[in-house]
Amino acid sequence: MLGQATPYPYQFTRVLLSALISLFLLFDTGVRNPSRLAQATATSQVVTLVVTNSTDVVNGNVSSTQALLKNPGRDGVSFREALLAAGHTKGPKSITFASQLAGSTIAIQPKGDILFLSSGDLTIDGDLNGDGKPDITLDGQLGKSGTPSGIGLAVTSSHNTIRGLNLVNFHGTAIFNVCPDKNCGLKLFEDNHFIGNAIRSDGDGISIGALGLIFFEEAARIRGAVWQDLELRGNTIQVGGIGISINPAFAGGSQIQLRRLIIADNQVTAGNIGLNLGLTGNKPTRLPVPAPVSNNNVGEDILVQDNTIDSQSTGIFLVASVGGGSRNHFRHITLRGNHLISHAEVALAVISADTNSAYFDIPGPTQYSDQNSIEDLTIVSNQVEAKQGFAIHIAAANYGNQGNLLKDIHVLDNTISNVKMTGILLSAGNSGKADRGTQDNLIDGVEIRGNQVSDTWKGIQLFGSFLGNDGGLPTRHNIMQNVQVVENTIQDFETTGIQVVTGQADIPGQADLAINLLTLQGNHILQSRLKGRGNCIELIGGFVPGGETASGGTSANHLSGVQVLENSLENCSVGVQISGGTGLGATDNHVEVDLLRGNLLDSDLTPLQVEDNMDGATGNQALVKAGLETPTPVSTPTLISTSTATVTLAPVAMDTTVPSSPAIVPTANVSSPDTGVQALSLWPVGAVILLVLAIAGLFVAFKHRGKQRGGQ
Repeated sequence: MLGQATPYPYQFTRVLLSALISLFLLFDTGVRNPSRLAQATATSQVVTLVVTNSTDVVNGNVSSTQALLKNPGRDGVSFREALLAAGHTKGPKSITFASQLAGSTIAIQPKGDILFLSSGDLTIDGDLNGDGKPDITLDGQLGKSGTPSGIGLAVTSSHNTIRGLNLVNFHGTAIFNVCPDKNCGLKLFEDNHFIGNAIRSDGDGISIGALGLIFFEEAARIRGAVWQDLELRGNTIQVGGIGISINPAFAGGSQIQLRRLIIADNQVTAGNIGLNLGLTGNKPTRLPVPAPVSNNNVGEDILVQDNTIDSQSTGIFLVASVGGGSRNHFRHITLRGNHLISHAEVALAVISADTNSAYFDIPGPTQYSDQNSIEDLTIVSNQVEAKQGFAIHIAAANYGNQGNLLKDIHVLDNTISNVKMTGILLSAGNSGKADRGTQDNLIDGVEIRGNQVSDTWKGIQLFGSFLGNDGGLPTRHNIMQNVQVVENTIQDFETTGIQVVTGQADIPGQADLAINLLTLQGNHILQSRLKGRGNCIELIGGFVPGGETASGGTSANHLSGVQVLENSLENCSVGVQISGGTGLGATDNHVEVDLLRGNLLDSDLTPLQVEDNMDGATGNQALVKAGLETPTPVSTPTLISTSTATVTLAPVAMDTTVPSSPAIVPTANVSSPDTGVQALSLWPVGAVILLVLAIAGLFVAFKHRGKQRGGQ
C-alpha cells in the first residue's frame, strides 16, 4: 500500500542481499583484475609531478606540489623544482619525466644546493618506457668534490624509491641515504629502494649511513639512528672509488642499527672496494674529529646476492669495526651467488676488528677495535677470483685488537679459482703495528664444505695466529675451535692443499695459541697439472719461516682434537704431514691427532710423515692416537717418523660423524607490499558471514510473512 512502511524483515533482507552483491562485485574487480583496486586507491593519493624541461633552474612556485602545478614558471617544470616542491609536501608523491625528455641530460649547476629527498614517500622514475634501462641522465661534471653539486641525490627520509636514473660525473657520491644534519639523533630511515640505476663517475656509487656526513661541515657523533628495510637492486655502477658503501656509524656513533638490507643483482666495477659493508670506522683524514669511538652498533638480517663485483682492491669488505671502536655486532648475514673478481689484496674479506686508530695516523692515544663480533654468516655458491691476492680471508682481529669474536661461519659450495695466494684463509688473530699484542680473540664454529678450489698457492689455510715482521707485538691467547673442513675439492696448488698452523711468527714472542676440535673429512685433494708438488695436508703446531736460519719464535701452542678421515689424496709429495714445530725458534708446541683413518692415498706419494721437530725446531711434540686405515688396494701406506714423534695405532672409541650442513638463515623480504591483494585477502570470510546473515534474514522474513497470513 502506498505510504505503508515495508515490514522490517524485508528491509533487513534487502540490505543483506545488496551487501552480498557488492561483495561479489568486489571479488570480480579484485580477483579478475588484482591491480585495479590498488591503482584506484593509489591514484587518489599520490601526487605526480612531470618534469617537462632539462634545465637546472628554479623559477616556479616550489612551496608545495600543488603550488608548482599551478605556477610552474614560464619554462615548465625542472627536476630541481619538482624535487623542492616534493620536499615541501607530505604524503605519497612521484616524479616522472615527459616522454619527449627520453635520452635527455640534466646538467647539475655547481652553485646549486644539494638535491635532497627530504620529506619521504617519494618515487623518482627515469625509466620512461619500462624496459629496465635509464632514460634520464643527471650529470655532475660541473661540480667539484666537496661542493654540493659534487653530490648526486641525498636521501634523508623514508619510503623513497629512486629508479631508472643515469647518474654520471659526480665527484662525491652519486646516491646517499644519510642523516640530514650533524644532529641525526634518533632518526629512522626505512623502506628506501634504489633500483635499476646506472652510475658512472670517479667518486663513489651508492652510500648508506653516516658516511654521508663527510660532505657536512663537521662529522657528528651519531646516536641511535636506524636504517632498515633497504633494497639496492639491479644497479650498474662504474666508479673510481667505492662501488657500494654501507657504513652507518662512520667516524663515530653509538646505538646505531642496520636491519633487513638486500643488495642484489648489481653490476659493480670499482677502483677501490666494490662493496664496503661495515658498522663503524674508516679513514677520516678530512674529518676534524679524533679517532672513531663507536659502541653497541648492530647490523643484522643482510642478504648480498647475485651481484657481479670487479674491484681493483677488495671485492666485498665485511667488517664490524675499523680503526678503533668497540662492541659492534653483525649477525645473520648471507652472501650468496655473487661473482667476485679482485685484482689486488682480497676478493672477500670478513674481519670482526680491523686495524686501530694509529693505522690511520690519527693523533692522540691509540684506540683499538675491541669486543666486536660477527655471528651467523653464510658464504654460499659464490664464484671468486683473486688474481693478485687472497680469494676469501676471514679473521677475528689484527693490529692489537682484543676480545673479538667470529661465530657460526659457513663457507659452502663456492667456486674459487685463479688465485695468486690462498683460496680460503681463516685466522683468529694477526699482528700489525700496535703498542699491544693481538690477543684473546675467538673463532667458534666454522663449516667449510663443498667448495671447489683450484689454481692457488695454498688451497685452504687455518691459522690460530700470524705474527708478521711489520713491527707488531706478539699475539697470544687466540683460539679457534669447532671447525669442520669437509667434502671440498682442492686441485693444483703450489705448496699445500690444506694447511693448519696454530702459530706462525716471523719475530719472537708468540705463544699460547690453540686450535681445538678440528675435522678434515671427505676432501678430495689432488695435483693434476702440478703432479708431485706440495703436500696434500699439513698439520703444524708452531711454524717459524726461514728454517734453520729463522729469527722468529713461537711456543706453547696447541693443535688438538684433530680428526683426519676419508680424504682422497692424489699426486702430492706427501699425503699428510704432521709436525709439532717447524723452523728455528719453534719450541714447546704440541699437535694431537685423535683419529687418522680411512684416507685414500695413491701409490706415488709418501702417505704419512709425523715429526716432532723439523728444520731446526726443538722441544715440540706430534702425537697420532689412532692410526691409518687405507680402504683401497691402490697402495699400502706406511708410517714414517724421522724423529721422536709418538705414533699410536691402537683404535680409540670416538664419534667420527660430521654434522650435516645447517639451513641457511632466511633473509628478509623488503619488497613493497601489494596493498590491493592484501585488501582482498579477507573477502572469503566476509562472503561467508554475509551469506549466512542473508539466509537468516530470508528465513525470518518468510516466517513473519507466514504468521501474517495465518492471522488473516
